[in-house]
Amino acid sequence: MKKKRYQKRYTRAEIIRNRILVVLVVLALALAAACGLSMLGDGDEVSQEQSSSSSRSETEQEQSSSSQEEPSSQEEPSSEQEPSEQSSSQEPSGEAPSSQPVSVSGEPSEEDPFYEPEMPILVNPTNRIPEDYVPDVADMGNGYQFDRKATQAYNEMLRAANADGISLWVVSAYRDNDKQTTNFNNKVKEYEAMGYSAQEAYDATAKIIAVPGTSEHSLGLALDLNSLEQSFENTETYRWLVSHCAEYGFILRYPKDKEDITDIIFEPWHYRYVGTNHAKIIMENKICLEEYLSGDY
Repeated sequence: MKKKRYQKRYTRAEIIRNRILVVLVVLALALAAACGLSMLGDGDEVSQEQSSSSSRSETEQEQSSSSQEEPSSQEEPSSEQEPSEQSSSQEPSGEAPSSQPVSVSGEPSEEDPFYEPEMPILVNPTNRIPEDYVPDVADMGNGYQFDRKATQAYNEMLRAANADGISLWVVSAYRDNDKQTTNFNNKVKEYEAMGYSAQEAYDATAKIIAVPGTSEHSLGLALDLNSLEQSFENTETYRWLVSHCAEYGFILRYPKDKEDITDIIFEPWHYRYVGTNHAKIIMENKICLEEYLSGDY
């Protein structure tokens, strides 16, 4: 007689419980696998960041080392850095020239710092200085004052002249209207003492000294250099100035054979700052400022 195999019968509740346990086990295994993969991914990112940081650090170290090995470049000395050169070329020596920058309309280029975008102001016996004109002057040494930017130009010209064995010094620079009036009246008296009538003395003086209110010196843009004698024309210094002054924005203001236009005698010592762009045209064409401004050349 065969025995019946015993089989345990599960209740419905037990079956549901077992299924839930299986599902929970499967979920737990899946969650554990997911966490393991995430940890591996984070580790890779950290490794990449550490590698990148290390690479940047090495690059920075190389750049720092390279910059320390390169020699520092030397800048050209400015006119403010070499006041002794200005003093040594003038008679007598005095305080160092001032060469502070000045604001102008437009921006001069680095290659040509003395380019002037505006046309030069014309001052002559028939064109008086505007009543609202205020010169921007500064001390340039030896008791003289001059336009700030033009002082920089003069200092550059001075250095170039010295390099060529030419000595320059200032005889006269900015003169206010009171000083100009005194100079003019004193000259008139000299002519009257020589027998000139008052009108003759006035007319003769006006050919040599500008009538107050019409002097370029009162603009702060005119310099008398080295001598007040017409024999200065025969010197090497005069020849150098005529050849090179335009490179620094200056012109020979009262040229020879232009007296009928300027109404001023030939003055080989008188130089006016107008800016390189204007000066080069004027000097190359051997014209005076009046001709340049009128376009008659």
